[in-house]
Amino acid sequence: MVSPIRIVNVEKVLKDMEKWKIPESEKKALKEFAKEFRSGRITGRIGKDIEGSIQSSIYLLKLPLEFINKPINSKLTENDIKSFFDALISDKLKKRVRKRVNKKLKWVDNGNYQQTGKKKFIRTLSLYLKYRLGKYPEKLAKFDNILKVIITTVDKEPNSLTEEEFDKLYDASSELWQRYFHMVNVWGGFRAGEFHSLVDSDINLPDPNKGENYVKIWVRFANSKTKGRMVTLFNTKCNKVVREYLEKRKKEGLKPDEPVFEKSYNATKIWIRRFGRRVMNKHVHHHLYRSTCATWLVDKHIITDRTNLCLFFGWKFSSPMPDTYLNRSKISLRPIEEAVKGKSMEEIDKRIEKLEELMNLFSEKRIETFETAKEILAK
Repeated sequence: MVSPIRIVNVEKVLKDMEKWKIPESEKKALKEFAKEFRSGRITGRIGKDIEGSIQSSIYLLKLPLEFINKPINSKLTENDIKSFFDALISDKLKKRVRKRVNKKLKWVDNGNYQQTGKKKFIRTLSLYLKYRLGKYPEKLAKFDNILKVIITTVDKEPNSLTEEEFDKLYDASSELWQRYFHMVNVWGGFRAGEFHSLVDSDINLPDPNKGENYVKIWVRFANSKTKGRMVTLFNTKCNKVVREYLEKRKKEGLKPDEPVFEKSYNATKIWIRRFGRRVMNKHVHHHLYRSTCATWLVDKHIITDRTNLCLFFGWKFSSPMPDTYLNRSKISLRPIEEAVKGKSMEEIDKRIEKLEELMNLFSEKRIETFETAKEILAK
């Protein structure tokens, strides 16, 4: 049976919630909130991972509810909401993790929340306030005005492995399962959940008699965050590694519904982090392979348009991700480079002068059609 990366157990979360430092009224309300969420009355929809969404929402409410530490009723004030909002966006509220201090486990600060994390706290609190204060629309509207501030995020350059770095990792891997992990992820660009959920029937080895060159892997809809899709590993070096690893797993008694990869997500996460530090002193994680795959596919001109990138990685067509990789790639300048190739700087300067002349004529309304502009440009 395929085991999920994230263990979802809403009942356990609600049981743990009893220890939170919040009013008893909110502990009771959170249980009802979970029921209403499950029925679609909180968000207006029921998704395929509704239990996971409920669990995440309850966890996200711990920080604001403990900070406010008052019953969410008609006596709640604007100052209560402002205080939480200001503390969150000014980084007075820190991430907390459990670490061993003097041989004892203690909760310690672990840096600031990312902007995306702050937005999740605010969005979830807004949902909860709407649920709790539906009978007080005027008060709710005032709270909404406080929380509706748009928090922008700064676009970051996608991090990826160079081919030299990847070769270091691959060459340092003595076990077949390690080499399988490297090759399948760097050329398949799978999300962690997708990779660890793959079963034998999802993997199609190439048949040379049919003119097939590459391994193809089916990502099931149920195991994908977005869409199911067929992923092609565009490197023939993957063929040998995947074939050998499948043969090994079948000899070990691999069952039809058992994950092909023998290591759990948590075990792999720990291994790859330590391995990356040891081999090249770099933080290596599952998503780094996905980012590397996108970078390589674009830079090597294997996929050069956003539509096919969306289909390959399972992104929505409205996603900004494909543009992120296309814009940072060398292919962005190819049309310009092709246009410039073979032309002297003198010729280019003349073209620029004509373009400037056209712009002036257009602004003076002495040219009314593009046909006239083409004639001038051709001279």
